[in-house]
Amino acid sequence: MLSERKKIQVRRIMELKEILGAEILAHYYQRSEVKGLSDFVGGSRSILRRAAVSRARALIVCGVDFMAAAAARLRPDLPVIAPRQDAGCPYSRAAGPELAREARLRDPGLILAAGLKARPDVIAHCDLDLSLEAASDASLDSAPAAGFRAPSSGIRIPDSVFFSPAPAPAFHLRASAGSASRRVAILPGLTGGPEGEAPGERLCGIAPACAIHAQTTAEEAARARATYPGALLGANVLCLPEVREACDFSGDSDGLARLVASLPAREYVLFCEAGLSETLEGRHPGSVFRTTETEMFCPNMKLTNVKDVLRALEALEAGAFPEAAALGPLEAGRGGGASPAGGPL
Repeated sequence: MLSERKKIQVRRIMELKEILGAEILAHYYQRSEVKGLSDFVGGSRSILRRAAVSRARALIVCGVDFMAAAAARLRPDLPVIAPRQDAGCPYSRAAGPELAREARLRDPGLILAAGLKARPDVIAHCDLDLSLEAASDASLDSAPAAGFRAPSSGIRIPDSVFFSPAPAPAFHLRASAGSASRRVAILPGLTGGPEGEAPGERLCGIAPACAIHAQTTAEEAARARATYPGALLGANVLCLPEVREACDFSGDSDGLARLVASLPAREYVLFCEAGLSETLEGRHPGSVFRTTETEMFCPNMKLTNVKDVLRALEALEAGAFPEAAALGPLEAGRGGGASPAGGPL
């Protein structure tokens, strides 16, 4: 329940959105009160897709820094505002230009692609900016993950569900580069080779880890399987490999959400930041989302509140965000951020 003060703030936000022609985009992991006032709620990739086609006159991106930065690169024609520029993603920041340089040394013919989470100084070392491709090319959503294991329940997973963000972009980039033999590395941390594997550490020697999604274990997944034998188990792609292997499917938050939307109502255990299950529970009241033993809670994603969104709109109304403000989140990506480290997907 919102307090009376917050209700007043929300009403003012709605009024300013209408006056300014602004659109508010929020990640699944945001506070419920922020998601409730947003025009669109989704994962990192779907937020970028929405930004690409938005007819708004300004975009308010409620997430962490790389999301607003990617939207700003995609829409230089609009002010793109992050209500909290101190909301950073340590997973994203952990992959610096040294990772790109090491990859080049190990494989001079490598195609380097900057992923959605890439820092500005990493993008400068890359051949392609995958976040911009992901915003315009729907084919990146069409490939199931290599090695996907069918759930023991016998449920058929639709082929259109996108399970892992690594293989499909890599194959797409390899084709667009005109050479089927060249390897592609997606930074930070993920690669896609001929077999569709995604072991960033095997190619580059190091890969950042998401401290939020790495909290859960294969043993916890096994206990969930025993406790909820009829449930489908899904893991975020940033969970540990052994956790993903213990589940029926894995993917980023958009892929997990698409899976749930594509199946009849049923029971799920999703090893992902808690905000995803919270959102899906509201969207699919017929399905049951079991709470995991380890509640994955990203403090970086919970920094933005209703008052922050209102302040961003008020500053926009006052003219404090000229067109050049779209570069602001890029600069914020070079600073510090909240901890512990997390990596929203």
